[in-house]
Formats: sequence, C-alpha cells, structure tokens
Amino acid sequence: MLRIAKWAAPVVALGLMLGLAVKVKADDAKATGTVSGTVVDKDGKAVANASVGVFTADMQHKHKAEKQAEAAEGDKDKAHHAGKEKGDKPKAVAEGVTDSEGKFTIKDVPAGDYVVRVNVKGQGRAVQKVTVKAGDTATADLKLGEMKKPKAA
Repeated sequence: MLRIAKWAAPVVALGLMLGLAVKVKADDAKATGTVSGTVVDKDGKAVANASVGVFTADMQHKHKAEKQAEAAEGDKDKAHHAGKEKGDKPKAVAEGVTDSEGKFTIKDVPAGDYVVRVNVKGQGRAVQKVTVKAGDTATADLKLGEMKKPKAA
C-alpha cells in the first residue's frame, strides 16, 4: 500500500498540472477574436495584396504624445519633424494581406480596442476603429482615401 502511495501522488500531481495547462490554453484561445473586412479604392474597386495592420488604439495616442513632449523640450526644427524618424513607428499587433477580391481575415487578435490601418502607395490610406471581442469577428471595411469613424459597439 505504501509503495502505491509513493508513485501515485506524483502521477496525480502531474495529471492535475497537465489538466490545468490545457485549461489555460483553452482560456487563452477564447480571449482572442478575428478582424476581417475588405479594402477598396476610391472608386470602390477591390484592392489586392494590400497590407492591413491592427494597432492598439492607445499605442497610437501614446506614441504621438511622447513625440509631442520630446518636441516641446527641443527646438522648432525637432517639433516640425516630431514622429517622423525613420523606423520609429508603432508596431502592429497583427497583420494580414488582402486577397484578389480585396478581402482580409486576421485571426488570433487579443480582445480589445484597435485601429485597423491600410496604406497603399499611390492610392491612399484608410483607418477604422474596431473592438475585438473574444470569440467574435470585428469588421473593418476600408475605402482608401477616406477616414472612417468608429461604429457603435
């Protein structure tokens, strides 16, 4: 009986740890959603192979505020170029590319408020705010050259 107890306790403990690890992974998967939509040009035609980025809404505001604060401390030339340093851009939380019909789907985006951005050289840019809810799909239909106001959640 004592022999069984010596090896059974570690086996049961290992089983509990594995069970909790699977539960945590399942919970993490539920804490994400999807962002999908379309990108069209100013004439309403689908834009293929456009890079679409999902950025945290607060990251963009924080980045801009930091640059303005730095500029306020420096000279007017710095203020004029604030936020324009090469390679000094907010990083996307998730990215995707449009297909031949201008459609995109970006999966596994953590739940939260975001800004979806697309910029196509020579055609313009578009930005739309979205709220990603766990297990749901947020839609961002972007028309190049226009800025969309956030939809009511």
